[in-house]
Amino acid sequence: MFLVSQVQSLNQAKKFIDQAIDCILVGYENFALRCTKTLNHEELKELVDYRNTKKANTKIFVLLNSFIFENQLDDLTQKLVELDQLKVDKVYFQDYAIVQIIRENKLNLAVAYHSETMVTSYGQFDFFRENKINHLVIARELFMNEIKQMHEHKKSLELEMQIQGYAFFMHSRW
Repeated sequence: MFLVSQVQSLNQAKKFIDQAIDCILVGYENFALRCTKTLNHEELKELVDYRNTKKANTKIFVLLNSFIFENQLDDLTQKLVELDQLKVDKVYFQDYAIVQIIRENKLNLAVAYHSETMVTSYGQFDFFRENKINHLVIARELFMNEIKQMHEHKKSLELEMQIQGYAFFMHSRW
């Protein structure tokens, strides 16, 4: 198990690295929604370089959780190439176009499905395994018995759930 923390500034991200936080999650400019801070390419490069200089074990996860429109595909492709070159640890996505672009361009980016509300049962796990998506952010609205069932069936999947902070609800379960 590990803790993932969103950051409110580049300076806070550096402090988290100094404090050996497991993972930090930063939004990427123009492609991240509902996050406290987005970084542009230069800031993200500065953060990765800082972590590498410190030889820290903190993982840097990048949030790309917006839905992608056709007119954004070229820019998104360029951003994903840049993230691959920076060697960020993982990309959190919501739109499957991101995975498609990663595969088509043979990028070496690990991904985590971050839909915020849609992973609600272990019945969905086979789809993600078949598509080589091994890290899932599960819905926050789940009951404890549902979480336990998912954990029992996760096999090789990594499951993540927000347990603190603002919880975005897209629709009612009832």
